[in-house]
Amino acid sequence: MKEIIEIENQKLDGSLPILKLNASMEDIEKAVKVELDKPQYNSVVTMDNFKDMKQSSQLLGKVAKQISDFRIAKVREETKGIKQFEDSLKSFTNMFKEKQETIKSGLNIFEEQTRQKVNAVCKEYFNSFADEVELRQEFRNVNLDDMTQAGFATATFKISAKGKAEVESRVNIQLTLQTKVDNRLLNLENECLRAGIEPLTQQHIQGFLYSSDEDYKVQLTNLINSEVKRNEAIKLREKAKAESEAKEKLLAEQQILKAELHARYESLIKTADMPNLTRINLELKSYDDSATYELRQLSKQRESELLNPVEEEPTQEEQHLKDIIREPIKKDTPFDELKDGEVRKSVTVTFDVVVPVAFGDKVQTIYEKRFIDNIKNVENMKVEVR
Repeated sequence: MKEIIEIENQKLDGSLPILKLNASMEDIEKAVKVELDKPQYNSVVTMDNFKDMKQSSQLLGKVAKQISDFRIAKVREETKGIKQFEDSLKSFTNMFKEKQETIKSGLNIFEEQTRQKVNAVCKEYFNSFADEVELRQEFRNVNLDDMTQAGFATATFKISAKGKAEVESRVNIQLTLQTKVDNRLLNLENECLRAGIEPLTQQHIQGFLYSSDEDYKVQLTNLINSEVKRNEAIKLREKAKAESEAKEKLLAEQQILKAELHARYESLIKTADMPNLTRINLELKSYDDSATYELRQLSKQRESELLNPVEEEPTQEEQHLKDIIREPIKKDTPFDELKDGEVRKSVTVTFDVVVPVAFGDKVQTIYEKRFIDNIKNVENMKVEVR
């Protein structure tokens, strides 16, 4: 469809492409303004020009519609070509990109395989060099995953000089650490002995064994100080325990000794005379005072009894015996007649005792009482005291 709209000799030719028409738009715009400035479009409507102005209005509407229809038709016509152009070029673009992606995928696979081969070469050399310098297994925890650059290997996938230098650098770092750790463990016993504690083991310092020199020194000092305090606390507890056990043992021994001494001396003291009491007191002095205190008190009491005897009122029987003792023996006094199988004998008893001077006046009374106690059940016994 071909249309031509003329405005002051300026044409909107439908056969021309939009780009061509755009080149004339300034001239066309000027023609539009000239056309619209004509009196027939700018007069005040009156009764006289009403009909003419109405025709002008209709003409303007018609032209405006023609221009709009032309615009729509022209855009539609040329848009089809643009769309075909866009679609075609987009398709061509995608064809090239798809081919590029296919090649890039192959390149990526090759590069990844190459990186893996380079990394494998570096790791193989790492193990070989580590064995050569005697780097122990616990120090081989080196990350080599970043060593994938082509420069670390030759074209035939042998370790390159650059690869060797990098691997050896990393091994030497670990070798230095290994030497440092070995020295730390060797010096650990001396450090502990200087501090006066039992040597620590690697297990005690494992948490900071691989730390920097400064951090290691600080943490080891703190650990040793803590161990020193712990040992001191243990020694104090052991000392207190030993003292307590020794005290308990001493008390037990004293109780045993006390029981033995009481069993040995208590009855002797209660019946001892002064010489024996003196001897017992001397023997008791050879023992601990805590074990003999009660016996020494009992001895003092017995000594007081011996030095200050208490005269008790004699019983009727005791008085009778005393009277008998004090009566002189009459040898011609006849006894009751003897029974068959009996014989009459006279027994004279003489006591020679050595006592303290202060005890001399009381010895007769004491021995009389003791003798009376001993002959209570003896019949026909007469005692003469001289």
